[in-house]
Amino acid sequence: MPQPINRIVRDPHVVLNTNVLSNKPDFAIIVCEIFATWASIERDLSSLMVRLLGAKAAPAHAIFAILQTQSLQSKALEAAAQSSLDESSFEAFSAYMAVIESVQKTRNRLAHWAWGSCKNRPDLLVLADPAMLKKRDTRAAAHFQA
Repeated sequence: MPQPINRIVRDPHVVLNTNVLSNKPDFAIIVCEIFATWASIERDLSSLMVRLLGAKAAPAHAIFAILQTQSLQSKALEAAAQSSLDESSFEAFSAYMAVIESVQKTRNRLAHWAWGSCKNRPDLLVLADPAMLKKRDTRAAAHFQA
């Protein structure tokens, strides 16, 4: 379960490294399975949109695909579900979407955060928040410019 590294390692020495999985084949397999599962979920969500709209597949898939962010896709699905499902079916849909959103966060971190390792615990995979890295890099640049 992802958690801040300083909860596991006191004074961690983290090194960002895109090659971090080269010596962690078990992690590499898990990460690949997460990405493959997410691709399957995205296909299923697109098919769900077609069914909810009762539309022809090609145009509905095209509309869903043009929605560039997962947030917009989720909002479009929710609007379609709310307008086409009865109350109990919509509750089931909402529960399904809540599960998807919970795993989406982990997938997004793997896909979009910087990868690294911890010198103190080389068995760990470290993910660094890009917003935090941007703040750190801005502080470092200001220091060297001063």
